[in-house]
Amino acid sequence: MAEGTRLYSGTATSSFDDYTAYAVSGVEDCYFGEVTIVNTSEAGTLEVLSAFTPRNTLLADTPATADASAGPYALTDGQVLTVNGDTATFNGAAGYFQPVANQNYNMNGGKTWTVSVNGGAAQTITFVNGDFANPLAGTAAEVLAVLDAQLVGTTNTAVAGPKWRATSNVIGTGGTVVSTGGTVPWAANPSVSGTGDAVTLAAVTEAEAKVVIEADIADVVFDTTGDAPVLRTTASGAAAELDITVQTADLGFVVGTYNGADEGTTPYKFNLLPGRELELCNKTSKFWLRGTDVPFSLAYTIVPRAR
Repeated sequence: MAEGTRLYSGTATSSFDDYTAYAVSGVEDCYFGEVTIVNTSEAGTLEVLSAFTPRNTLLADTPATADASAGPYALTDGQVLTVNGDTATFNGAAGYFQPVANQNYNMNGGKTWTVSVNGGAAQTITFVNGDFANPLAGTAAEVLAVLDAQLVGTTNTAVAGPKWRATSNVIGTGGTVVSTGGTVPWAANPSVSGTGDAVTLAAVTEAEAKVVIEADIADVVFDTTGDAPVLRTTASGAAAELDITVQTADLGFVVGTYNGADEGTTPYKFNLLPGRELELCNKTSKFWLRGTDVPFSLAYTIVPRAR
C-alpha cells in the first residue's frame, strides 16, 4: 500500500451542544498519519475532539468590523457617512401647510381653524376682528401674528405670494401640519407631507439608519441585533476592509481603517493514533466535530505499516 493523502470536505451540521462523529478508514497494512482540518466558513466556529488530543477550536475568517453607538441618532438634513468611497446620505424635510390663495383673506366676524401638527390632537386657532386692520382683507402678516401666539409645534413664516406658511418643527416623514376644519377661507386646503429617511431626523432609529447605510454603501451590513450596532463587511479575511473617512452623520464610529483576519487559514493538525502502528486502517478510527452549519475541509494521510 503506497503512502497517500485522502481528501474530504463537508459541513458540520450538529447543534453546537452536541458533537458529531466522523470516521476515517482505509485498507490493511497501513495506519493513519496526520489529519488536517480547516474551517472554511465565513463566520462559524468549529470544535474538534479526538481520543488523543484536547478539544480545539477552529475559528473562521473574520470580517472587518467597526462599532457604532446605540441609537437613536440626532442628525440633520444632508449629513453623511463615507465608507470605502461610498457615501450614505441622510435626508429629511419638514411638512408644512400654506393656503392656496394669496392675501387678502376675509376674516370678518371671527373665524376658527382646527389643525393637527405631527399627527397630534387638533389645535383650535381663533381669529377675531381685532386681529386685523380690515377684517375683510386680512394680510398674511396679520394671520402669522395669530399663529405665532396660538399654534404649537410649528415655525410660521411669510412666503412669496404674498402668503404665509406653517412648517412643522419635526424634520422627517413624521413632520406634518394638516388642516382638519374650521371657518377660515383655507380650511379645506391640502398640506405638504414631510419627507426623508426617518420619521424624525433628529432621532433616527437604528433600523432607519440600517436601511440608508446598506442601500448606499456596498458590501456592508449594519448589524442591529446587539446592544449597539456593528458595521461589518460581507467579506471575511485580511483583505476585508472598512475605511471610514467621513462622518458628519454622528453614528458613533471612530474614523479610521478596520480590517478582517485570516483566522480560518490556520489548519488544525493532529494524529488519530500518535506513535501507534498497531491499529490497521481497516479498523475505523473516529474524531468528532461540533458546529452549527459550519463547512470544513479535511485531509488525512495513509501511511504504510512497517514490516
